Amino acid sequence: MAGNIEWRQVVALFEAIGTATEGANGALHVTVNGQADVLHRPKHKDIQEEEIAQIRHFLRRAGVEPPHPAKGPNS
Repeated sequence: MAGNIEWRQVVALFEAIGTATEGANGALHVTVNGQADVLHRPKHKDIQEEEIAQIRHFLRRAGVEPPHPAKGPNS
């Protein structure tokens, strides 16, 4: 799992696909497709693996999936 995802990239993602509002104590309130969650700003600029997993689970619940590569003749 990639370990170099910066917090600012997470904020930009949620601003692009839904809403992201910063609350008290560095909490980020996000909503995508009617699903809501609260993420907490990490102590460092990069987010940890547990936070990446939380974001992936949230996006799946919200119906957001990564694009699937086109199947070619050798797939």
